[in-house]
Amino acid sequence: MIQDLYGELEKSPAYGPDTALYRTAMNCERMFDGSLSELEILLADGALQKVYDFLLEYADLAGFLSLMAHKRPNLRVLEIGAGTGGATSTILPNLRSKHGVTTYLSYTYTYISAGFFNDAKDRFKDYSGIEFSVLNISKNPWNRASKAESFNLIIAYNVLHATENLHKTLSNVRKLIHPEGRLLLQELAPRPMWAGVFGVLAGWWYGKSDGRTEAPYVEIDRWTDELLNGGFNNVTSMHDGYMNNNIVSQPTSSIKPQKRVSVLRHCDQASP
Repeated sequence: MIQDLYGELEKSPAYGPDTALYRTAMNCERMFDGSLSELEILLADGALQKVYDFLLEYADLAGFLSLMAHKRPNLRVLEIGAGTGGATSTILPNLRSKHGVTTYLSYTYTYISAGFFNDAKDRFKDYSGIEFSVLNISKNPWNRASKAESFNLIIAYNVLHATENLHKTLSNVRKLIHPEGRLLLQELAPRPMWAGVFGVLAGWWYGKSDGRTEAPYVEIDRWTDELLNGGFNNVTSMHDGYMNNNIVSQPTSSIKPQKRVSVLRHCDQASP
């Protein structure tokens, strides 16, 4: 029955997750006795990347990104946990004008290791201003004063839950964001429970000591509390109806923004 159902779903948009589930079910015994690598099974033929791509299908954040770029065309953007660039490929087109001009000053592409950087450099070679840097956001962020509170937009798509302590992670993110910047999170909040297929990977359980014993992701109420305690406020969220919460917040700041009013008056050339 499993084999027949898997075959029927081959042309489904959810074939990526289906493949991950099928491979896990068919190989769980060898995974458990250590004769087969879980990650190897999920990475074969790009299956894991297709799962990540599927997670992005339901989030339309083009409007938010376009507005950010319009408000501040010299954006300094930081993407945390960019990995293979699946999220990046949906972000960068929305930070480019219809004439092909980038609407950001710099885009820093980070991951916990440099393993994906060469492929990413080739994949995004048509975009200017991209910098590549190793960053483990669960540890102290870069020991460079120039990076402190320097990013106008920080993006993290389904990555912050994969750290051991949400409070420490968000506090580290806060150190990097500009006082008037924005943090854009996409975090798992799945209605169907197939996301548990990641449970065969050790990283799925990093948050066990942080009270996340059943799964690494948390409900929006906890995200709100963690953000407020980590130095953020004005938390807003929207569920995509299927897999993810899309959360926007800004850093808490003791500096009150100055309110400035510009008055425009039309006058002809004869007027003084």
